[in-house]
Amino acid sequence: MSDKPDQTKSISEVGQTIAITPEDCSAALDFWKHFNIPVSEQMQKAFEAFVKEPTFQNQKRVKREVTREISTSSHEAFKDEMFKKIGEECQDEFYGIAFDEELEEMLTVDKKPQT
Repeated sequence: MSDKPDQTKSISEVGQTIAITPEDCSAALDFWKHFNIPVSEQMQKAFEAFVKEPTFQNQKRVKREVTREISTSSHEAFKDEMFKKIGEECQDEFYGIAFDEELEEMLTVDKKPQT
């Protein structure tokens, strides 16, 4: 297998690769359950949506919820030294995702004509 990008894909297609599987979502939920970490309703719904329909949009939703959960959780499992750097990176990633979503929404809102 070549490390070169597929020349037949557009830039937007290359940027929309699905990198996780439904099994990855199950493994993540197993981690949460193993350490008795509460699973938010938003994260549960994101996992369920991706398992049902593994699309790029649903993958983005999973990424948003996982990074939000890790960066905002006060659970002791995420306070461990091993998670310190991961928590910081998740916080940065969540901020970037939220910023992108807000910007996209702002730019795509239909503007009402002024009267």
